[in-house]
Formats: sequence, structure tokens, C-alpha cells
Amino acid sequence: MKKIVLFVLAMLTIGLTLNSCKKDKKAAADEDPVSVIKAISEEVTAKGNDWSEDEWNEARDRLHEARYDLPYTLETAEKAEIKAYVAAMSAVAKLHERKAQHFSYELEYLSDKIKDEDSSDSDEDSGLDGTYTLKGSVSSYPITMNIEIDGESVKGSYYYDKKGPNAKLNLQGTNNDGELDINETDANGTPTGHFVGTMSNGTFSGQFITNQGKKMPFAVSESGSVELPNSGLSSSSDDLQLEGENWDEFLDEYEKYVNKVISYSKKIANGDLSAMVDYTQLIDESEAISEKLENAKGLMSPSQEARYTKLLKKMYESAQEAQKNVNN
Repeated sequence: MKKIVLFVLAMLTIGLTLNSCKKDKKAAADEDPVSVIKAISEEVTAKGNDWSEDEWNEARDRLHEARYDLPYTLETAEKAEIKAYVAAMSAVAKLHERKAQHFSYELEYLSDKIKDEDSSDSDEDSGLDGTYTLKGSVSSYPITMNIEIDGESVKGSYYYDKKGPNAKLNLQGTNNDGELDINETDANGTPTGHFVGTMSNGTFSGQFITNQGKKMPFAVSESGSVELPNSGLSSSSDDLQLEGENWDEFLDEYEKYVNKVISYSKKIANGDLSAMVDYTQLIDESEAISEKLENAKGLMSPSQEARYTKLLKKMYESAQEAQKNVNN
């Protein structure tokens, strides 16, 4: 009996961590250089703001190897994809100039290697002047953006598709050889955030930063089919409708779920194997819950994210304590 209980509790711990490991395992499995660059981009945009200098340098070494392994001839789509990843990583690295110095150098080398493939790339920024209608998304929020680039000046507006063109936000910023820094203001002229990224081949991508310091990836293009470098979600994807979510209510439900997991964990630890049926159902539910909460990072407020982390910790500690009691 004791062995069975130990096995079930071990499976509980494994089941709760399985979903969070899936993405890392997939990234490790994709060894071609473009996929490696994509994986590094995802890590940088998701975790780079908390990295130490050593972690930035470790990412630089991996990026260096991927750059070295890149073939000298790339498909146009692959080149555009890498440029989007470089833009997203550059936006984060610029916020950590000292720690990410060597990483930024490697990004420059990568950009140069892509440019060397096609001599026409050397003139790409000189022809940016003009008016652009761009569609894409900020995180999971679909947007439509209209901007006019005139030398070093950028102006325009954009709106969230769900709210419609009557809820436009104004844009005003600068262009530095394709590196755009655009401030956003509401109808009253109040600053509400800014876009930092790279404009290249009709695609503008990087990071959107709110006045509260929350950072979210964005990507918009003339074609409207650009992919967010750090999430794998295309701008046309509507399978994760997170923008209208009431996260306090969702966390209330998640807390009830956590309490159920703890309750059944204790029952199993006490030898009540009938609880295994309910436990199995909970594990089935955990995949959808974990996926939703993982994609919600950056959308919840700091206090909501702290509450989520606390609940997750509570669940793990309970499983570990139950396993400890059985061992004793």
C-alpha cells in the first residue's frame, strides 16, 4: 500500500510540472539554427529582463553557435523570420545595455550575416519614408496601425481591433535607421506607453512597454500574417482570447482547483486510493489551466502574478509534505 501511495504522489508532482516542461523540451529538440535563434528569442523576451550578465553571455554563446551554423543561402521567409527575432531581442537588450553588451554585439554580427546574403539589404532602411497600414498584434491583442515615416520622424495612430477605429491611440516618435521608438498617447494627450522595435521589409516588431513597465511583444506587417517571435502565436490567431479575461475571478477559480489538489493529495497520502479517480480528473484539467496561465504572463498585474506564484508554490509544497509523511 505504501509503495502505491508513494507512486501516486510522485505522479502528482510530475503531472503538475509536465506542462511547463513541454516547451523547453521542444526547444531543445529543434537543433537547426533558425529554430535555435527562435528559442533564444523566446527566452530573451520572456526572461531577459531578469537575467544576470552571466545569463546574457550564455545566451550570446548559444546565439554565436547558431549564427555560425546558419547557411549562407536562406529562403526569403527564413531571413524575414530571423529579422523579426533579432528585432525582438534587440528591444530587450537595449534595456540592459551593460549586462547585454556582448549579446548586442552578437545580434549585430547576425544582422550583418543576413545582409551579406543579399546586397540589396544595405539599402533597405534608406527607403523607409512613406505611409504604412500594418496589421498584427500586441501579445494576443489584434491591432491595426497606420504610421507615416518621414526621415527621422514617425507619426500616426493605431487601435485595438476589438475596440474599433473610433478608439484610436496617437503615435509620435523617431526613426533611427529603421530603429523606431514611438510614444503612444490617448485622446487627451496622456502618455500611455511606447513601441520600441525595428522596421524592415514592411514589418515592424519589438516590444510594447506600458507606463507601468509591463513589457509585451508586438509584431505588425503590411501582409498582416507576421508571427510574434516569443510566443509562436500568429497575429491572426484567436484561439487564446485572453484580453477580456477577469484574472481575479480566474485566480479565484484556480485557488479552488489548488485546494482540491491538496485535499486529494492528503487523502491519497492517508491511504484513500478512491481519491485517485478524482485526482486523475484534476490532472486532466491541469493542462488547459497551465497553458492559459503560461500565456497570461505579461497580461496579469504584478499582484496577480504574485498570487499565481504563491498558489503554485502552495500546491507543490503540499504534494511534497504528503510524500514526506508517507515516507515517515
